[in-house]
Order: sequence, then structure tokens, then C-alpha cells
Amino acid sequence: MNKKIRLLEVNVAQAKAVYPEGKFIDNDLILFEDITQVPLPTNPSRMKSLFLALCTSGHAQYTVDTKMHEVGAGDVIIISEEQVVADYMLSRDCKGIALIMSYDFFQNIVSGVHELSALFLFARTHPVFHLDNNQAKGIRKTTFSISRRRLLILVIASVVS
Repeated sequence: MNKKIRLLEVNVAQAKAVYPEGKFIDNDLILFEDITQVPLPTNPSRMKSLFLALCTSGHAQYTVDTKMHEVGAGDVIIISEEQVVADYMLSRDCKGIALIMSYDFFQNIVSGVHELSALFLFARTHPVFHLDNNQAKGIRKTTFSISRRRLLILVIASVVS
């Protein structure tokens, strides 16, 4: 086994450096209103932040810890810290929204949420889940009409419920 292999890391600071036009809160959160602007590494990379996304049209595929995932319109993607992501492919008509959030920031936001262990278990066992049209429209509509801090709370609440 080659011990010299080093994976790239994906975090908010790195995403801001690649996409400074993104809406962000310090090095804690960055919002992408256009999923095609998410800086997708060309090599396998280790997540050092939480990645949440909603595919609104088209489709995409990628691997998490070598397991292939395919998503389409209405699918929510959750990639947790320390997972290895690779092999991204977005269709030409792929659209959606995404955010990358530091785990410290996430912990501060959900510190009062009961059932937190259930949320983490859900994210690990359901890295992709489908929203119905009304749920997806609600998230898209809210994304464009509320402040950055309220957006974060909405996204977290949507994932928890």
C-alpha cells in the first residue's frame, strides 16, 4: 500500500478561493445558487465540511467512499465530513443549489436540536433522498428570498424534519 497518497480536502475556505462570487459567512458557509459553480475537484477529495445540495433539473452522478450515486430533479445530496468524493459528472441541463458548511458552524446551529444522532445516522444511511415538488419548490423559493443566516436554519430544519 502506498502511504504517500494524499487526498485533496474540500472546505469552505477552499471553495471561497475558487468561487469568490459565492454568498458566504466567513469560512463557515458558502451558498451556490448555481450548482454548476461548485468547485468540483478533478481528483478524489476528502470532505472537511458538510455538503448539502438540491438538484432542481437534469441529473448528476458521483461517488462517495467509492459508492456510485445518481441524482435527478428533486433529490437532496448530503455528503458528510471525512467522506471521500470523486467521479463527478453533471448533465448539461443540471441545475440546483448547494451549500458547503463547516462542521463547527453546523454544530453551533444544531446544538439545541434533539435527536442530533438520528440526523447524522440519517445522513450516513441516506446520502441522497427525494423531495416532492412542493418541498423542492419551497426550498428554492426560500433560498432567494431570505437572509443568509435564515437560509441556513431553513436548510437544517428541512433536513431534520
